Amino acid sequence: MISNEPRARALAQRVHHRVTMQATTLDQVITHLQNVTDLAEREASRIGYFAALYTRVTLAVTARIRAGFFDDGPQIERLDIAFANLYLDAVDRQLRGDDGVRTAWRMAFDAAADPDASVLQHIYLGMNAHLLFDLPIAVAMTCPTHKLSSLRTDFLRMNEVVDAEMGAFHEDLCKISRPLARFHQSMGALWIASSSATMRISRRFAWARAARLAGREEREQALLIDGFDQAAERIGAELIRPRAGIRSLFRAVRAGENEDVREVIRMLRPRQR
Repeated sequence: MISNEPRARALAQRVHHRVTMQATTLDQVITHLQNVTDLAEREASRIGYFAALYTRVTLAVTARIRAGFFDDGPQIERLDIAFANLYLDAVDRQLRGDDGVRTAWRMAFDAAADPDASVLQHIYLGMNAHLLFDLPIAVAMTCPTHKLSSLRTDFLRMNEVVDAEMGAFHEDLCKISRPLARFHQSMGALWIASSSATMRISRRFAWARAARLAGREEREQALLIDGFDQAAERIGAELIRPRAGIRSLFRAVRAGENEDVREVIRMLRPRQR
């Protein structure tokens, strides 16, 4: 049987062949994410909303890796670096005007210029592209098929890390929008529970897609990746133009939001640790 490891390496090379912000360590990932957030803050770009959240989560994951939280810390570190590089690649391409930005990410970046979209929509668009498109690719890039079963426990354990960070993030979101703060007072437990459930479901979808992707021939991988992008695009379209009930919620949140994009980014950035 032919080893899957060369195919995983080949996938990584194809994905990263043009990236200029590629990291090789978690510290470099954090630096790059902070740089993206800094740039967004200087330019008052709503791209910084998701970048701020992603920096927070990456700091939390890094701390857990170094504390021995995961069974296979080095494997999770490789996965986290590859995962971050896919986001950094998308940002880098967008900044350079590269037409190779995938549709799921292009929708998120284009929405940053829409003053009517709420902070929740910007963050959910980033999460949609990163979890449903990038994550399965990152798993397949760093973990050959015969090692997937051993990675699964740590992959699911990541939910605990994200849940812990999202609690504080929800609190900071409430400082940005008065209607969101009122909603949190009355329905906060439901909001947090539904956010956690959505995150876990998204990660399970990503895992299933990674299992389909790992070890396939190049042509099959390309077709699957195109399909992942199309699926994320459909969800992104729902986030940009939601149905009536969700649209009313997003509009209410947006109506009471802080209008200062730079200040919002500063409020969403990681707290001092």
